[in-house]
Amino acid sequence: MEQVNQEDLAVVKEVHPHFILVEMQRGEACASCGLHGFCHTADNPVTHKIYTEETYRVGDLLQIEISAGVRIVTSLLVFLVPILLMILFYTVARFALNFSDSLAIPISFGGLLLSGLIIAVIDKKYGRKVNFEIKNKVEK
Repeated sequence: MEQVNQEDLAVVKEVHPHFILVEMQRGEACASCGLHGFCHTADNPVTHKIYTEETYRVGDLLQIEISAGVRIVTSLLVFLVPILLMILFYTVARFALNFSDSLAIPISFGGLLLSGLIIAVIDKKYGRKVNFEIKNKVEK
């Protein structure tokens, strides 16, 4: 039997003719993620609408899947963008503006702060638009 990660589980909360509302189960990794809005929110239970013609009941436990592409993009945003902006801010301050290292380094941290704002805006704008697919129903 295939092992299911906690992050991939959802409970059916409402059943409608062409879609269901599921509540995501949160794992430990979600609490520290910078883009938790793509999958979950901080303390509030998050529900997602999944369009399906299959029959489910309230309380069913489902294994759901988010596309690998979305996971890769969110990982790049969280890990790569902050580093790139820090390097960019340092390079501009040090070489284009001829600031000393003692001034360019704190300016590079401004790039880190800006990346946090960019990530928060992207998270807020696109986090609820991520599509999940039902992989299978988990037997209790």
